[in-house]
Amino acid sequence: MEGQDTNISYAVLSSNLALNCTNCTTAANITYAAHSDQELGPAIERIFYIIYILAIVLGAGGNLISIIVFTNGRRCNTDIRGFLINLAVADLLMAIICIPFSFTSALMRNWIFSAPMCPIILFTQMLSVTVSVYTNTAISIDRFLAIKYPLKLLRTSRRHVHWVIGAVWIVSAGICAVQLWVTRVTVQDDGSQVCRENWPQSENGIDFRKWYTLLVLIITYIIPVVFIITMYGLVCVQLWIRTTPGVLNQSRDARQLSVKQKVFTIHGIHGNNDSKLC
Repeated sequence: MEGQDTNISYAVLSSNLALNCTNCTTAANITYAAHSDQELGPAIERIFYIIYILAIVLGAGGNLISIIVFTNGRRCNTDIRGFLINLAVADLLMAIICIPFSFTSALMRNWIFSAPMCPIILFTQMLSVTVSVYTNTAISIDRFLAIKYPLKLLRTSRRHVHWVIGAVWIVSAGICAVQLWVTRVTVQDDGSQVCRENWPQSENGIDFRKWYTLLVLIITYIIPVVFIITMYGLVCVQLWIRTTPGVLNQSRDARQLSVKQKVFTIHGIHGNNDSKLC
């Protein structure tokens, strides 16, 4: 059971790193929107410099350490190691590529980079978040199957994990590829440049932006959240109703109950962290 608790702890650690990087980029977008029409004071700018530099350093450093530990650590040789490495890679991509550009644009209130970088950065930003969400969903499904069919999954999980990771990146890239088409640098009335979505006008009155946003909300938030809650709920049910084979032993059964309560607590913490994505 010690190995199982260790695996869950690694999943919680990697999930926290994903949440931190996601929240940093969201903060950059909010900062830009809030201060696009007014000047920031020197003191406020220094605070934002410190916050974003810390976010970049901690995000990149923490996920790089996670990749090294998951790759070389002896205790990390588990069937979900590939998923955890994939989470760290997606978050590292966010930390070293997306956050610096969002940080610079938010403080300068102007897109100072080349026009081709605009759709690439927004595509990469959305891709890293989508990969993190779908990887967490895959982990929840994998953990349920490990509890429900432990012997069968032991034979197949490690062979299939690379296929699942590949599918996660392909599906995520397909969803986010729209950003490469609609995102452009727009010149404002005051001469400043903004990197944002520029959707074409429809002759039939169809709001493409609204429908695409709704689609992204459903397939990258609502469906994954439902899957994660359902899978971890079923895991808790399976662990709770499962009884140890053999004759009754009060001390042994008490230890098993204590372990179950620890697992439920960890799943509860993991679920609360996932809810912060919104």
